[in-house]
Amino acid sequence: MAETSSDCGRKKAKVDGSLDGSSAAARFKSKFQPSWSKKWPCIIAVPRSPTEFRCTVCDKVCSCAHQGESDVTRHIQGEKHQKNVRVRTNAALLSSFGFISTSDPLKDKVTTAEIKVAILLVENNIPLAFADKLSPTFKELFPDSNIAKNYHSARMKTTCILNGAIARHVKQTLVKQLKSGVFSMSTDGSNDKDLDKMNPITVKLFDINTSRAVTRFLDMGVTQGVDAAKASTIFEAIDEVMTDNSIPRKTA
Repeated sequence: MAETSSDCGRKKAKVDGSLDGSSAAARFKSKFQPSWSKKWPCIIAVPRSPTEFRCTVCDKVCSCAHQGESDVTRHIQGEKHQKNVRVRTNAALLSSFGFISTSDPLKDKVTTAEIKVAILLVENNIPLAFADKLSPTFKELFPDSNIAKNYHSARMKTTCILNGAIARHVKQTLVKQLKSGVFSMSTDGSNDKDLDKMNPITVKLFDINTSRAVTRFLDMGVTQGVDAAKASTIFEAIDEVMTDNSIPRKTA
């Protein structure tokens, strides 16, 4: 039986459609993979939508149909996601930092403000001497605020907040992470000629809160004496820090 012109047209359309890039892309869409959630805990599946994923940090649903894992990587490395990660990290730090609450709500609010400002100065590498200007400036800018009127945290008090409270809390949180996960440790000794040498000890680990590898300061690792710069002396300082904080060697 001879083919009709309509049959030929349908065959031609079928062949052309199979060669069309957009049609192929429409047929072969990438789907969400459970392994992505292991790599990025903030990435989860979207029910009844296999070509999309949800970012819990950004509270946003994105498509992974085009390039699959590359779409997720592009979102994770994006400026908006990184900004949201920083905001969440700062919020987690402040919320987990517990000071002794008083019976005076105003005093608690003032303490919270002083802590937030101290963290802000450190995060942006602003000299602590700048804190001397904040108290009078707040009073001038917000004359109707009781918090501003009671805010009194110049460089001395800000230093005490950082070294006596926040630093201890941050270190305790870091040590807790080191006890439950793998990490690498490094140090870089000072090149000064004094008998007391500083050997900043830093650790690199995966932070589940930010879903990325981060580097954190652990201890100064001070060494003393004529052998202060020797590798064996520096190792003893590192070993002492690990022992004092009960950090296991097997995961390092």
